[in-house]
Amino acid sequence: MTVYGLIITSLLTIASWGVLNYFENERNKDNKIREIKINYLIDAYRKLANGVQRSPSIAAYHRDLESAVADIQLFGSKEDIDILIDELNKAKDTANHVLLNVDVILNKLRNSLRKEIKLEEVDSNVQWFRFSESPNLDSSLKLLK
Repeated sequence: MTVYGLIITSLLTIASWGVLNYFENERNKDNKIREIKINYLIDAYRKLANGVQRSPSIAAYHRDLESAVADIQLFGSKEDIDILIDELNKAKDTANHVLLNVDVILNKLRNSLRKEIKLEEVDSNVQWFRFSESPNLDSSLKLLK
């Protein structure tokens, strides 16, 4: 093999390492962004799920619900955001009462997340399990639908 052949082979090898390194870095960056998005949406899902079917007077859940709404608008898909905004607009139309239907939002978010982590979609609504928050009841359990 000639000197020129060795130089060309060496340059092609170095160039291919550079190209492979570039694509690996891009893939790692995309995976990290995907991981961050999934983690924020899982957290938003948990905050929404934790805050529903609770007494509106329990302020501890209000910030979580507000945070979940913000996170969905930041990290959710266009469809997630459209559903959220539609439900928020419906809730605003109920005068002074906030009647946000989170079932639609949670079902969509749940199925988006399940699809992202390669699990099958679920057609049923989320079922709620809450300890009673009534001061008149002794920590009774109730399954809410």
